[in-house]
Amino acid sequence: MLSILKVRKGVALLGDWENSLKSFIKVMPIEYKRALKRLKNEPQLIEDLAV
Repeated sequence: MLSILKVRKGVALLGDWENSLKSFIKVMPIEYKRALKRLKNEPQLIEDLAV
């Protein structure tokens, strides 16, 4: 019975994907997010890391 409920939930989720997508959030480690922000704000850092 539980597997039938999961399938129905999945079908409903995929059937209305555009609206379902709004319910998801992006999960990202804090340090990784900081590193991406720093790379974006400091272009020279990217060049230094590439060497």
